[in-house]
Amino acid sequence: MVSKGVRRLSEWNMRLAVGYLIFMIVVGATIFVFISFVQIVGYSNGDFFEIRSRFSMLFAAKVFMNWSIQ
Repeated sequence: MVSKGVRRLSEWNMRLAVGYLIFMIVVGATIFVFISFVQIVGYSNGDFFEIRSRFSMLFAAKVFMNWSIQ
């Protein structure tokens, strides 16, 4: 009896989530979100090696090895 109610709640939750997603795609600022996503992914990929080299230098210097909570 309880599992039947939980299943119904889960099904309705998924229906509402899909309905909200469709509503936001139709009514929302989807073009802005998609353009921003593409720009952020490009920026992250472009600076990946620079950021990685900074962290690798810190680990090579063992800066993080002596951290402790006192």
